[in-house]
Amino acid sequence: MWKCGGSCRLASLAVSGEVLVLQTVPTLVAGSGIVFEDRGRHHLKGVPDEWQIFAVVH
Repeated sequence: MWKCGGSCRLASLAVSGEVLVLQTVPTLVAGSGIVFEDRGRHHLKGVPDEWQIFAVVH
């Protein structure tokens, strides 16, 4: 499903120095103290479906 193109599309949504992750990451690291900010749902060109995107705050 994900190829380099999908990762590149996700990275293209980020501003300089920002790290974006998909909806599964906050669930996987729950309790770690990492804070995420919701960036909304996006369609990533060449990737099926719509994805919830989060920015890593700290």
